[in-house]
Amino acid sequence: MLAIEPQLVDRYVRQGIVRLSFRPVLNHGVRSLRTSEAVVCAGRQDQFWAMHDLLFARLDASWQTPESNLAALMTDYAAELGMDAEAFRACMASGEALAQVQALDAEQRTRGIVAQPTFELNAVRLVGFQSFERFQGVIEQLQTGQ
Repeated sequence: MLAIEPQLVDRYVRQGIVRLSFRPVLNHGVRSLRTSEAVVCAGRQDQFWAMHDLLFARLDASWQTPESNLAALMTDYAAELGMDAEAFRACMASGEALAQVQALDAEQRTRGIVAQPTFELNAVRLVGFQSFERFQGVIEQLQTGQ
């Protein structure tokens, strides 16, 4: 998806045709919790997408880091991205971001979304990785009402 996301942003998001939003699906235990908290806390410093992109680019590091060290790794990433690391650390420690991501996950599950990635384009739900052409076809169908 990361290779396709920039194409979607350039072609549809920047043009105001599509709105890109991200919602967590917490199906990888502590790793899902910490990384999802991290993007929420990064978002509070207007760095949501930067943290999102960095986490996906360094997915292996998150999996290789012991669970007990994930919060520290996320704080290191925040500092690397130029965020206020102390504010980020406080956000992670407060539990507010955790509650937010757990509530979002619960909402997703009530809607039947339990797998990732899942994409919704109006009433069309696509599960699993998709090609740019697949997104393009659905978006164009929705635009023309067919």
